Amino acid sequence: MYAVEDPVVAEALGRERAVWCPGAELEQFRPLIGALRVSELAAEHVTVYSPGPAPADPDATALVRSAVTHLREDLQRNAASVAQSLDCSWDQLADLTVCIAPHLACCLDLPDTGETVHVPVDAGIDWSSGTLYVRDTAALTRTSGVGRSIAARFPGSRREVALAWGAACDQAEKGRTAVQLNLADDQVRRDREAAETERERRLRELGNEVDQRRTATKAQAGTAAGTSRTAVILPVVPGGPPPATGPSAPPAAPAAPPRKLVDPGRLRLVDPSGIIVPPRSSAADAPPARPSGYTSGTSGLPQPRAGSAIPQQHTSPRAYTSLEQEKVALDVVRKALAADDDWLRDLRAQRGLGADAVDALSRFYELKAYKDTEPDTVLLTPAEFQRAVESDDFFLVVVSGLESGAGPVSVRIIPQPLQQLTCRPSSSVTVTGIRGAHSRVYQLEEDR
Repeated sequence: MYAVEDPVVAEALGRERAVWCPGAELEQFRPLIGALRVSELAAEHVTVYSPGPAPADPDATALVRSAVTHLREDLQRNAASVAQSLDCSWDQLADLTVCIAPHLACCLDLPDTGETVHVPVDAGIDWSSGTLYVRDTAALTRTSGVGRSIAARFPGSRREVALAWGAACDQAEKGRTAVQLNLADDQVRRDREAAETERERRLRELGNEVDQRRTATKAQAGTAAGTSRTAVILPVVPGGPPPATGPSAPPAAPAAPPRKLVDPGRLRLVDPSGIIVPPRSSAADAPPARPSGYTSGTSGLPQPRAGSAIPQQHTSPRAYTSLEQEKVALDVVRKALAADDDWLRDLRAQRGLGADAVDALSRFYELKAYKDTEPDTVLLTPAEFQRAVESDDFFLVVVSGLESGAGPVSVRIIPQPLQQLTCRPSSSVTVTGIRGAHSRVYQLEEDR
């Protein structure tokens, strides 16, 4: 027994095979298909074709395109959620070409059996070629004909769309001009997709530049003459007098080794090409829900324990300065981008520039250096924020894991940061969403 979502195909196949008719839309009973051992005929099992000539009909094509416009207007005005369920673009619907095929049929590849069945149908769409086939023009306005074929692109709302198709065809036949609604959310979606495409292009161009420089550097290194190494034998220094005997002092507790930065010269790129991180979905950007168990008026703070709680030093002192950390971060970025000091110039001492470095293509780089894990929020000074606003070629670069042993070293390059990150102005500007930004990431690890 077979279950077919398209009622036109189900009726045609029912003349030759057992077809399950649940009495309502098949989507409502999909969980039962497996339990009842019914084989479902999905879209990939159905192919519409014309065994004979099927000439295009310009008048019918114009009618369908006008009806699609009316359908879109109707759904966007009265059923926005149904309009948004469309799984293709409205342009794909509007670009359908109508062909008249008097002997129209469907080829059905029956699952499990491998058998192929051919059944006649009144209407069907070949989406690969953008062709709408009908036996005659009367099928264009029927809900059970073209209406069901169009409605197949609206999962979960097929019945509503099939019924709305009849009204849309009626308006098109009357010659009414539909209003082209340009909804705000449609425009926002188009702008967002265009911005993501542009950032993807920039990130790929940046990666291609890095690959080209790295290839050129390897070629130059291959032609350079090798240098010989001479072993140096140091004289043996006699040991001092043996220590005096006597009662030994108790061993002192070993001092914790000082914290130091990674050596950029010993870092190795895990993937020289880096990886492009896609932008985080809007659902992930939603604000976090209030923690469970929280009620207004009750405090979640702990109560003081008896006695004192004096803070203790648990980490060893670091053996580097903030300037040294920034310098190592810039060297790591140069290593990731296969750039030298001339190609990526250090401009940190130029106050008020709003960027730490600029490359040979006049693109600005603002570096944020962190000794351990990568944060999701960073601060921009007013000058850095202004530079990001004024310059379209501005990269926010977050370098993390710079302290030796803190974890993997990571370089995240974010183009157009103010268009991706959430800004919260204060005396400085806080930008949030670093880890979910559309960016290119280079991972480095220390050679052992």
